[in-house]
Amino acid sequence: MLYLDSSALAKRYLMEAGSTAVDSRLSSEEKVLTSVITFAEIHAAVARKYRRKEFNHAMSRKIREQFARDWHRMQILEADLGTMAGVPQLVDRFPLRAADAIHLATALWAREQFAMPPSAGTPEEPFEFGAADLQLIRIAEQCGLSVFNPEKAD
Repeated sequence: MLYLDSSALAKRYLMEAGSTAVDSRLSSEEKVLTSVITFAEIHAAVARKYRRKEFNHAMSRKIREQFARDWHRMQILEADLGTMAGVPQLVDRFPLRAADAIHLATALWAREQFAMPPSAGTPEEPFEFGAADLQLIRIAEQCGLSVFNPEKAD
């Protein structure tokens, strides 16, 4: 099971270091989760690249279409009282930006809700937090999350 924050998921669309690793994980049968805020973050990143003329309108449209297909294959976690409950403690303890705090709190919540403990000889389903932001990765590791950094996996 893999939770992707927007810094990792964006690599699928923006052809950066780590893109191949993210493509591989999304192409597998693995369950992929993300926060609903990722929707706005990916669209904003694509629009920013378009405004900077890093790609044209056709490429922007193609990326948005691929993202829409991927969005419907992922499990989208709402920003609600459950997923956001950990935000106050995280921002008190660590220097997190708001969106990073939401992603981290949501991933910690998801690990507790969805990671399956071992039963009757079956192995525990691994849960990874996917991010490419080095500060967020360091903090996620301090919170006990196993981290998938696509830039290290390529």
